[in-house]
Amino acid sequence: LSPNGGDKPTGELAAAIADAFGSFDKFRAQFHAAATTVQGSGWAALGWDTLGNKLLI
Repeated sequence: LSPNGGDKPTGELAAAIADAFGSFDKFRAQFHAAATTVQGSGWAALGWDTLGNKLLI
């Protein structure tokens, strides 16, 4: 998701993103929406919820 782009994830990460968000493009849209709401020099992050066994933004 860098400004210069990059390849879509593969393997387990790609599968987890598809399960959690429906597709990489949907994940990217949700991540972008979350990141643009951050005030100042904050961050948006993709994390793993160990209790729910799912990815979260």
